[in-house]
Amino acid sequence: MSKTAPTQRDRFSLVYALVAIVAAIWVASGDELDRDFNLWLLLVPLMLLPAGLASLFLLAALIANLTRRRWRKVASVLVALPIPALAFHTLTAASPYDRFRLERNRARYMADIAHRPDEAGLRLAAWQVGETGGVAVVNVLYFMVYDESGEIARPREAWSDTWRSRARSVGPSSPPLLDPAFGIGVRRLDGHFYLVTETF
Repeated sequence: MSKTAPTQRDRFSLVYALVAIVAAIWVASGDELDRDFNLWLLLVPLMLLPAGLASLFLLAALIANLTRRRWRKVASVLVALPIPALAFHTLTAASPYDRFRLERNRARYMADIAHRPDEAGLRLAAWQVGETGGVAVVNVLYFMVYDESGEIARPREAWSDTWRSRARSVGPSSPPLLDPAFGIGVRRLDGHFYLVTETF
C-alpha cells in the first residue's frame, strides 16, 4: 500500500506551467505599466516580488517532489522552468500592447490627421505616447508617428533634411521627436502608423 500511494499522487500537473506563464506575463508588462502609471521606483518591487515568489514556488515544488520521488511532477516542474524566458521573449518581441493602444486611439489619431496640413499629398503627424525610466537610469520616450511618405521606415542616415525638419515640427516640442542625440528605434505597427522610441 505504501508503494502505490506515492504513485497515485504522482501525476503530470499544469499548475507549475501556469504559475510560470503568469509571472512571465507580469514581468513582460513592466514597461507598459510604467508607461501608463509612471511607476519609476515602484516598478522594481512590483516586478521582483511576483517573479521571486514564482521562482521560490517552483524551486520548493522541485525539491519536494524530488525527495518524494514523484517523477511526473518533477518533470512538470522542469518543463515549466524555461517557460518564463520563452514567454517573456515572445511577449516583448510581439509587443501586442502598442498595437492595442493604436486600435484604441485610432479614431482620435485619424481625426487629428484630417486637420493637419499635408505636403505634396503626404501627411505627417506625431504624438508622444509615454515614457519610462528616471534619474540615473535609461530613459525611453515613445512616439506614435503617422507618415504617409514612409520615409521614417528608411535607415536613419537616409532621412532627408527636409523630412527630418518637418517631422520635428509636427511632433511635440519637448521632448523633441527624432533628437539626433538620442538612440532611435522605429517599428511599423499598421499602415502608415509607426512606433518610434528614443533612448537616452
